[in-house]
Amino acid sequence: MAMTTRRLSIIIYLVGSVLLLGACGTAQSVATTPIAFTPIAPARPIDTALPPAPPWRVASQPITTDNAPQLGLLGRLSAPGTPSTIFAHALSPDSTRLATLDQSYLVNWELVTGEPLFSITRRDEAQVYYAPDKTELYTVAQSGALYVFDAETGEQRTALSAPAEFNNVMTYQPTAGLLALGATTGDVSIVDVLARATVTVAAGEAVGVLALAFSPDGERLAVTYTNGTIRVWDWRAGMVVAQPRIPPAERRLQFDQLRFSNDGTILVGVETNVGAGWDAVAGNLLYTLPIDEGGGAYGVKIAPTGNYVLTLGLPKDARLWALASGAQAATFPDYGGIEPIDAAFSPDGTMLFMAQYGGANTLWNIAQVAQGSIFRGTTSINSKTIINTAWTDDGFLLLLFDARGPVEVWGIPE
Repeated sequence: MAMTTRRLSIIIYLVGSVLLLGACGTAQSVATTPIAFTPIAPARPIDTALPPAPPWRVASQPITTDNAPQLGLLGRLSAPGTPSTIFAHALSPDSTRLATLDQSYLVNWELVTGEPLFSITRRDEAQVYYAPDKTELYTVAQSGALYVFDAETGEQRTALSAPAEFNNVMTYQPTAGLLALGATTGDVSIVDVLARATVTVAAGEAVGVLALAFSPDGERLAVTYTNGTIRVWDWRAGMVVAQPRIPPAERRLQFDQLRFSNDGTILVGVETNVGAGWDAVAGNLLYTLPIDEGGGAYGVKIAPTGNYVLTLGLPKDARLWALASGAQAATFPDYGGIEPIDAAFSPDGTMLFMAQYGGANTLWNIAQVAQGSIFRGTTSINSKTIINTAWTDDGFLLLLFDARGPVEVWGIPE
């Protein structure tokens, strides 16, 4: 996942060793609420050099609940130059390549071999995205300018100028190749990256854009404005098709995280201590989510199965909610707080990997969560400096982004 505007800004210029311990253990049953435990106290890495990368291994099959105990390190991706934190990444549509942005370089990696296709000097880009047909990479500069690169060679093909008053709020619909860029004026520019065509949706009032989310088909765009209003646009027609009702509160709520359900019928929003679900067509409020005190949940993830939403971040516990009803399905105690935390669902929705900087890495079996049980597995993933995670769509690879720079690639080795 790319880092959100609320996500803690961590650019750590530290290099250290990767700790690899023995073989994976077996999963253990946990009652309706997972076993509570306290992560190891966060500590900055003190080692100054990474060990040599292990020989690259190829994944033999998708990771499943049955073979997860055999999960092993396949290799490590390390960008050239002085290591620095990867703050944005994009997977190709076929899960065979990974583009990364760190302080110095844009690198496109071949995940089958672990070799870079190219690495080029980063200018001031803040995000990177893959074209729907895998032929191009798109980077967005802090100014809002869009750069287009050949995904094979790294050669720049063209550049598109920045929208007026761009405010670093953006979202991307990868299957349709649509990029939405917000502005302090409330306008949103939607770029068809393959056609190089732009449509601007005007807010009609002088308020800034706070959050953006495309519907799964890319035809609707949900926008939160800085005055707290949420609107769902048919952006091609330039029409508001729904205006979700904001729940009553003692203060003005500003939902700075928005996500559509996989079928596009529900819109989920999260802001400090409060979440909500709306009918994405009618705008009716369906439920609220009572997120714990302690700060905002900057991580909001919809399960691939479409029936759950995960919230995690500054609140002390991460939580899994039923998407249709808003009922709490599971709690992950002590997975939250000031240190960065991230999680990734397996493509089939049966597993959830969670990592927190300075804390524990856990692979949860959530296949039976509807029956009131989840399971916590034991793995040999022991790095304490993971800040981002991603699972490839084919289920073969689990990618762990280390704050010190490298990407650990895990899977079931041949």
